[in-house]
Amino acid sequence: MLFIAACGVLLPVSEASAHTDLVSTVPAAGAVLDMAPANVVLTFNEDLLAASAEASILDASGGLISTTEATVAGSIVTIPWPAGLGAGAYEVAYRVASGDGHPVTGTVPFSYTGPATTANPSVGAPDPAPALSSARAPEPSGFVPNPFIVGALLVAAALIGGFVLVRRGRQ
Repeated sequence: MLFIAACGVLLPVSEASAHTDLVSTVPAAGAVLDMAPANVVLTFNEDLLAASAEASILDASGGLISTTEATVAGSIVTIPWPAGLGAGAYEVAYRVASGDGHPVTGTVPFSYTGPATTANPSVGAPDPAPALSSARAPEPSGFVPNPFIVGALLVAAALIGGFVLVRRGRQ
């Protein structure tokens, strides 16, 4: 029994138990648009924790332009695009939490060649154009335990427990 438990902890994780993945974006990664999008929409392969989405908009050099509120509806994250951003290359950096709480981070690069939007319909009134900043996007925060360390601790606990049971049985 102890051997089976130890093997279960130490066997490699299969793809079936992989975490949440980004499956599509609008606009598509690397797209060149004629005009600024009203929103950036990220679709994942499973539902996300509703209050978990964070997003930052970066310029072509990686400088932080703005952070923005992202909304989560099931497996879809909607990030409103700030009004007033002129033509250029941008990247949306995101951080969400899967249903089991694991963080999922990534970026979606795209560019547009036409005019900036004048208002974001999902927000209402036009936003003032944000000032460019040399700051970087926020780093993911929060503690995520290393699964190998957790596995090793579980195996050690099982071995110690088995040893104690064997010793008690001999006495």
